[in-house]
Amino acid sequence: MGYKPPRRRLYGMNVMWLGQDLISTKYRLPPSPANLVERLRLQLLLDKANGRKLTTISAPAGFGKTTLLLQWAQRLAQDGRRIAWLSLDADDDEVRRFLCYLIAALQTVDADIGKSALTLLRSSPILPTESVLAGVINDLEQLGCSLVMMLDDTHWLQSPAVIQVLESLLSYAPANVHFVLAGRGVVPLAAARLKVHGQMIDLHETDLRFDLAETDDFLNRRHDLALSRDDLIVLQHRTEGWIAGLQLASLSLDRRVERSAFIKSFSGTDRDIADFLANDVFIRQPRALQDFMLRTAFLDRLNAEVCAAVTGQAVSESAALLAILSEAISSSYRSMMGPIGSDIITFSPISCAIEWNGAPLPKSRTCTAGRRTGTRARAT
Repeated sequence: MGYKPPRRRLYGMNVMWLGQDLISTKYRLPPSPANLVERLRLQLLLDKANGRKLTTISAPAGFGKTTLLLQWAQRLAQDGRRIAWLSLDADDDEVRRFLCYLIAALQTVDADIGKSALTLLRSSPILPTESVLAGVINDLEQLGCSLVMMLDDTHWLQSPAVIQVLESLLSYAPANVHFVLAGRGVVPLAAARLKVHGQMIDLHETDLRFDLAETDDFLNRRHDLALSRDDLIVLQHRTEGWIAGLQLASLSLDRRVERSAFIKSFSGTDRDIADFLANDVFIRQPRALQDFMLRTAFLDRLNAEVCAAVTGQAVSESAALLAILSEAISSSYRSMMGPIGSDIITFSPISCAIEWNGAPLPKSRTCTAGRRTGTRARAT
């Protein structure tokens, strides 16, 4: 039986989002970075989601949420499951835009999903949310395969209207569809009913921290640092398995001879470690690259044109510095960055550390920008 939407008021007038110029990399499954620690213990936990409606993964920046999703997606695909992917940002916290991108993601699995719904979205001046949801859910019911819909960075979703859309999808989606929500905080869904009925699995920061074996794999086998067990235990204890902290440690240790002495030279909380290691990595970069990183660190999304607007540099100069960040720093730094295309999603160890610590940029190098508002970014 097809989905019949409950009778609720429409969400009202919205700025028309025509679905034009969608960024295709937002709804394409990203390539999985090379040289990753295989997180088998977490994938086994996630495998328990089979037959349930929802999986949530919530943790602060730098805990490997996206990487875990990509590994699990690869594992699911090998088992014949179809994967739809959507990377979210602050602009997606609007119902019409969110639905356009969600349909685009689903259409990578089957081009017929949401066709009529998309026509409604593009043509109606008043957002027909219930009719759009009915069309999408009924199309999913006709899908002849199992589908996992992964939404990454769901912490951007705060609007009650968007949350209501998600809740409707979870309530009425057919049994062949499983939703995965990953972000830096728990999406405020009314998911208690799903949890009580065993329809939900949730992973948190404590689950995502590296254990000692994973730390050994990451530092010694993946980065060939040849650290003793005692050194590994110290790093594991000091970082508490925070992956971005260990990533920063690998960058700091890479060209050091007295590694044990260096490891013993810092102590404190994970925030202290992040601050210490980020500074150690940062000060070893060329001055021009330091300045570029400071001026652009506040951006969520960047490409050569945006960086040029912020820094006052030529586009070609910004492009060259972005290339250096991608190619010259190290393979471990690249493993936490998105692929370079029309946009780069910044997720480097240094930016994680800056965010984790909440440290302000030096006053002489602060930046302001018109973020997605149509005003031009500028450096001050």
